[in-house]
Amino acid sequence: MRNEKDLYAGLLSIGIGAATIAESLSYKVGRLANMGPGYFPIMIGVGLVILGSIMLVHGIASPGQTSKMKWKGNLRAVVAIMFGLLAFAFLGKYGGFIPATTALIVISALGDPNNSPKMIFFLSIGVLVPAIIIFNLIIRMPFPLFQWS
Repeated sequence: MRNEKDLYAGLLSIGIGAATIAESLSYKVGRLANMGPGYFPIMIGVGLVILGSIMLVHGIASPGQTSKMKWKGNLRAVVAIMFGLLAFAFLGKYGGFIPATTALIVISALGDPNNSPKMIFFLSIGVLVPAIIIFNLIIRMPFPLFQWS
């Protein structure tokens, strides 16, 4: 018996990471001191492959209960996350980083019925502020904070 959740999550992470690496190689990679547009996605892909490999090994090595995955209770979360990603894509193009990230966090957090409006507000602030610091101030990603188009 194997831990199916870790096994499937590991395989999915490895697949997404490998696809990210493969697609990123079509861009200029550069080096750490002079990053090209493909550098960051490649690092994310490598991280996904490493973490996926760890999950895969854990799923194979650790005993678990073999059972069919249940989606019945998770449908609300799946729908909320999908709509959150769609809102991020739309608002990222027409509204900027702050509205897109805020919408992603708020809509995705609605997938858990235990989240209160107060908790969602603090979650939004707790994710948005570090994201602005990392992506706008440190990495200087060319993604405007606000955009009205």
